Amino acid sequence: MPLDVVRTRGLDLDELACLARCNGADVTLHRADGSNLPTWRNALAEGARAEAVIVASYDRSALGQTGSGHFSPVGGFHHERDLTLILDVARFKYPPHWVSAERLWDAMCGIDPTTGSPRGWLTLRPRTRGVGLGFSIRCEGDSWHGLVDRLGRAVAELEASTDVDAAIRAITPLATHLEVRTPSTPAHRDAIDLARSALRGLPIYPRVEASAGPDRADVVTVLLLASEALVGPEQRARVAALVGDIDDDSPLGAELHNVRAQLSALRAPPRDGA
Repeated sequence: MPLDVVRTRGLDLDELACLARCNGADVTLHRADGSNLPTWRNALAEGARAEAVIVASYDRSALGQTGSGHFSPVGGFHHERDLTLILDVARFKYPPHWVSAERLWDAMCGIDPTTGSPRGWLTLRPRTRGVGLGFSIRCEGDSWHGLVDRLGRAVAELEASTDVDAAIRAITPLATHLEVRTPSTPAHRDAIDLARSALRGLPIYPRVEASAGPDRADVVTVLLLASEALVGPEQRARVAALVGDIDDDSPLGAELHNVRAQLSALRAPPRDGA
């Protein structure tokens, strides 16, 4: 979502969940109509034990406040009094405050006119596997729906390709949709360098470089390896034969896991609990 659009209309619950996943969190999305009040209280208790971060999406007007849809992280839960501490992200309007857990639940049950679905909450946990720091899917010169269509066509070509070179050609048009992130710290730069060094040492890399060109070889190789989450066993076997084992906990393994998750999320329709 372009930043100028976000500034105008904000984000909906699905978009915030996607943003969190792309930045290294394991995310569970709960719609207020797909859960119940005890489930909500259990989530609040989990957050109070510092086992997860809970972010509530609710209608401010249902709490007697000005405005409508709003996100707030939950800072605490008083079980005996059934109170939730809202760490408001718009403190110029409302400082952190306590509200009844049930009343906040009711404020999440209303329909978001943007999505046509009830609001709810996100449960965020640290990703158990490594976090990808160097590569991320982006929407470049296209809408996300357009990117999904292009991804679907590329996957169909991958499935129909008869050899690895044909698979490389099928995935190359998506190269502009994989961002190579700019390191923000020395540690960030070192992690990306380790991943790229391992990537360029793979047996398949010279074939990708010869086909896609040296400027796009890194991103095309990452996309090709990550696309195994979308294709059948025959294509996976062809690529795996030229790759070998990649440690899931290595910097390169973390990058591939991250991009695979993003590609899979793009291909799958949004669903509650995802």
